[in-house]
Amino acid sequence: MKSKGTLILAFVMVLSFGHVTYADDASKLQLVDEIFGIMKLDSQLNTIFTQLKEIQKKDLFDRFKGNKELQADSEKLMTEIFEFFEKEFTQGAYLNHCKKLYAEVFTEKELEGMVQFYKSEAGQALLKKMPEMLQKVMVMVEEMAKDLQPKIERIIQEHRERNQGTKKEDSA
Repeated sequence: MKSKGTLILAFVMVLSFGHVTYADDASKLQLVDEIFGIMKLDSQLNTIFTQLKEIQKKDLFDRFKGNKELQADSEKLMTEIFEFFEKEFTQGAYLNHCKKLYAEVFTEKELEGMVQFYKSEAGQALLKKMPEMLQKVMVMVEEMAKDLQPKIERIIQEHRERNQGTKKEDSA
């Protein structure tokens, strides 16, 4: 009889602990929702996708210069793909997954600190200027990629030449 009571007590304790954990997760998810709301994350994602579409459109026009039909067809395809990704990331499971990750990785105290930061003057300045910063970073990365492309091509060519020399030696 005593072991039955101990078993019931243990069962109740396990259920109580599970409830406390769930309540903790719920409060953390609520904080993450608040953070994402303050950050206007959905709006930021839309801005990022708009910028990516413009960069891709420019790239397609440069790549298919002179072939208007190919430019138009490629632009149509890329628009469809970007609209799909934009919908998935802004309305689909992405945000829910991110919320769960934040709740999993950060403590409640850390999430509360983030809320305070994003509500602060410095946090608001960061959020306000982030789209401009991201745009400048994208332009910088694009310029760096152009500068690095010849070097990458040289490395690839040297690798091919070394491999061709190795293949010739192996076949001899």
